[in-house]
Amino acid sequence: GVAPTKVLAKIAGGIAKKRPDGIFALGDVDVSTPAAASGLKPAFGHEKDINLVLGETPVEGVWGIASNLAGRLRERGVRTALDLKNVDEAWAKQRITLTGLRIVRELKGIPSIVMEETAPAKKGIMSSKSFGRPVTDIKDLLEAAGDYTARAAAKLRSQGSACRLIDIWLTTNRFREGDKQYSAGTVVKLDEPTDYLPDLVAAARKGVKSLYKSGYRYKKVAVFLSGIENTKGRQGNLFEKPDPRKAALMAAADRMASRYGPGTLGCTPARPDGSWQMRRELLSPGYTTRWDELPAVKTG
Repeated sequence: GVAPTKVLAKIAGGIAKKRPDGIFALGDVDVSTPAAASGLKPAFGHEKDINLVLGETPVEGVWGIASNLAGRLRERGVRTALDLKNVDEAWAKQRITLTGLRIVRELKGIPSIVMEETAPAKKGIMSSKSFGRPVTDIKDLLEAAGDYTARAAAKLRSQGSACRLIDIWLTTNRFREGDKQYSAGTVVKLDEPTDYLPDLVAAARKGVKSLYKSGYRYKKVAVFLSGIENTKGRQGNLFEKPDPRKAALMAAADRMASRYGPGTLGCTPARPDGSWQMRRELLSPGYTTRWDELPAVKTG
């Protein structure tokens, strides 16, 4: 879908999905765009034609209009995207906030919503999976928490961030009525923001040990990194100098993971037969990523 604004492009994209050629342009196409250079012609280029499309688009089909807001708009007679386009801008700002005003202007062909070329850094990073089988041994929980922390920490470093807080949750399977139920969480605060995996894993293990109770069949452990800030502007420890070897070690570990796959280097080596590991009996072979799983062809 191609259009002068993001909201109109979303509408055009929805129409394009229903067309045999999968392409739909709404409004004039800038001659400098790749779409125009490829010979793509607008399906509807005039204002009256755009209004025809908007008139057939229900207000809840407009990007940014949630179902509850759409219900309130319908009560006031705003039933289509065209109705929303024609509302008074002062009314839109008062009734549906500044975001609503931007949507109205976008429907008029006035770019008002900034296009993000790169995704903003995450403010929280979660890593959690259900175990392949119920887990009772704390060793398995510690191993799983270490593995999940490593995965979350890799995402943390990839966006150039460090975290100050680690949330840990343990839970049993609430759908197994015959099992004793238990669910608890804790927050471990670090002395300073860090992306150094050994420190993060140590904090996660500390959290698991504080939550663990014997006699329960655990279904899941979750790791959530928060208190995230940019590594370039983070506040350090007044009494300790940063160790450059930590950054060098993590950079080397990330390069190894990029070349040989996640988990190549870690603080807590994961056992392939651990009870917490996901079931992979039906896992498809990695024909395009693993040499040892390439299909073998035998000729006569």
